[in-house]
Amino acid sequence: MKIPFIVGKNIYLRQLMEEDINERYLSWLNDPEVLEFRTRRVFPSTMNDINILREEMRNNKNLQLAIVTRNSELHIGNIRLGPIDWYHSKAEISILIGEKSVWGQGYGKEAIYLLSKHAFENANMHRVSAASPNPAFNKVVRDLGWIKEGELREAFRYKDKYISIECYSLLAVEFSANCEFGKRFCP
Repeated sequence: MKIPFIVGKNIYLRQLMEEDINERYLSWLNDPEVLEFRTRRVFPSTMNDINILREEMRNNKNLQLAIVTRNSELHIGNIRLGPIDWYHSKAEISILIGEKSVWGQGYGKEAIYLLSKHAFENANMHRVSAASPNPAFNKVVRDLGWIKEGELREAFRYKDKYISIECYSLLAVEFSANCEFGKRFCP
């Protein structure tokens, strides 16, 4: 493992490195399937956008990590905790699995669990949240015990129609009460 930060059974999360931000990464940001449920899909990404990401990596309001498979050391995507509101002890989680060959293998669920665990146990967050129009993402957070708080009705244009963005959160006490996932995702 190359400088792991958070280690799970099948993946580990580590600091996003300069070498991760390359042409392959740029191809993820221009792939219509990868970006299907992201607003970014409307505009092409350029190397300048990559440079903006490099600057965001230095921003202490976000913890941006690479998701790497343990068996092949393949960088498959990124996950972010942020922006972090230290005063109110809350943060958002967002994720991008750009490597389509690993979709459906549970890596996203494991990454969200591991980062949530870190947020609650190490960063002393009280609450983590996420909002997405992506049905697969929403199913993952529901499966992890997140609570649906509501939705932003018809807030996302998708294939010439408007769909809702579902809003979810998890509190530290709810995370602590559910130890089933620790056995599944932690070595």
